[in-house]
Amino acid sequence: MFVCATSELRFRMVSWVGCICWIFGLGLTVIFTFTSNSFAQLRLATGEYPPYSSRQHPVGGITTELVKRVFEEMNEPVVIDYLPWKRGYSMALRGEYIATFPYMKTEERNRDFLYSSPIVVWESHIYAPVNSPIQFQNWNDLVGYTQCLPLGNAGHPRLDRMYRKGKIMRVFPVNCWKMLLRGRADFMIEDKEVATSQLLNTLGDKKDQITILGESISFDLGHMIFSKNHPRAEELLKKFNAALETLIRNGHVRNYKLYHR
Repeated sequence: MFVCATSELRFRMVSWVGCICWIFGLGLTVIFTFTSNSFAQLRLATGEYPPYSSRQHPVGGITTELVKRVFEEMNEPVVIDYLPWKRGYSMALRGEYIATFPYMKTEERNRDFLYSSPIVVWESHIYAPVNSPIQFQNWNDLVGYTQCLPLGNAGHPRLDRMYRKGKIMRVFPVNCWKMLLRGRADFMIEDKEVATSQLLNTLGDKKDQITILGESISFDLGHMIFSKNHPRAEELLKKFNAALETLIRNGHVRNYKLYHR
């Protein structure tokens, strides 16, 4: 009888100890999961587009710095990865990144992404070799010439229509400046700040062989684009726009080439 009672007591003690350990372990799991979800860092994708976005830039790029400030205002930790543009776009499209930037609005992107308020304004100019026969006064002056459009870049809407109608030709290399210099394209369109940076880095002492034709042709808006395939896209878009508006209202975005709407 004593042996049986002792065995039963030991069984009960072991059972209680096991139960307590299970509850304790479950509690740690819940706490760890809650903590991980609460402080998980969001991932954003961008690429090399100096001076707006670049690993080599002191603050990661003018626009990248603004994006960081907005997410700080949102109180959302964020990691920004610099990827080839096509890869970053595709991964954002699949929802592997919450968003990517900076991008202009296009019909194709409208189907898959939500646009933030503008985070940058680009001042676009037409660039051509200094010996170019093009005398640009209006769009018709470009008829019959070949535009260089960097691979993955959105085209200017007016030139898109001209291209579809066969009024201009296009080539789609990675580096347009060298194409212009070698005579394989006649002109390209680029933001003034980007052109200044790229010409120096790409052509070096030959940069003066490329010139601006005429005045600026447009001011284009760049956005953070949030993937519709990410479950938090709409929530974060609203928070992003609200935080950006707060920074604008408080005068904290004057150095980011962002014009007040």
